[in-house]
Amino acid sequence: MKIENKISKILEIALLAFSVVVAALFFIGGYFEGTDEPVYTNLLLNSTFILAAIAVVVTFVLSLTNFVKNILHDPKNSLKSLLGPVGIIVIVYVSSIFADGTPLNLPGYDGSSNEGVWLIAADVCLFTTYAMTALTALATVVTATIKAIR
Repeated sequence: MKIENKISKILEIALLAFSVVVAALFFIGGYFEGTDEPVYTNLLLNSTFILAAIAVVVTFVLSLTNFVKNILHDPKNSLKSLLGPVGIIVIVYVSSIFADGTPLNLPGYDGSSNEGVWLIAADVCLFTTYAMTALTALATVVTATIKAIR
């Protein structure tokens, strides 16, 4: 087994264990006194954000590395390695065009997150998730249809 595969497996197991521990703390860690808010909400949100950011950075770095490595040997296939990241950038850009920063009417909420920037960021995340889910479902149907025809 290659060293890269061993490192990948160890990293995968470590991240899975970390995620399981954070989820367990969130669900069984108790609540703040007098509220329905779990004690470890911030830990769950922050760790999710950090893991997602790491995944995005690693995806872009590996795509660019693959592109640079293959550009001299096979220019056509090296350009294909950029399709994923470029597609994601386009989806996020289109999502940001449709995002709305109008403050919501939330009775009893006095926090500072009901402002334009945070609302636009939430919309971009939601619209990107919707688009990626739709594209995944479409790709699944198209792949199954092509396999059935062949």
